[in-house]
Amino acid sequence: MKDRIKQFISNHVKLVTFLTVITLFLLICGPIFVLEAREYWGAGMDTRKEMTSNDVIVLSELDETLYVDQITGNYRCKEKVGKNEIRVTVEIKPRYTLDIRADKNTRVIVYCELLDNENNEQLNVLTDDIRSYIKHVEKYD
Repeated sequence: MKDRIKQFISNHVKLVTFLTVITLFLLICGPIFVLEAREYWGAGMDTRKEMTSNDVIVLSELDETLYVDQITGNYRCKEKVGKNEIRVTVEIKPRYTLDIRADKNTRVIVYCELLDNENNEQLNVLTDDIRSYIKHVEKYD
């Protein structure tokens, strides 16, 4: 049996080399292709809801401590965990971006700013009157 295998390998060196290279290529690149395909076809899509300007108004009017989990758990966002802080960016279509920073240990939001991408204005969600601003923008735009 061993002689037959040795004879097959020696007679088909090109085929064995080709199959070995293909196997190594699939072992290395296969997982990458699978992950990209899952994201492309939606299996890895973010199922959280999009934040609206009304949601920002509600957040600005809350009289309680805001935690980053209230945002990341409910709304589609991008989260970066740094050494001392958590940075969260939420796109609010069609014109706003919410920039949030929270303490890494307590997860309490310490900075929350609404950026108006069309007017280049910045508002502090924790202290400014967001409702008036958004109504003003909707009225004149």
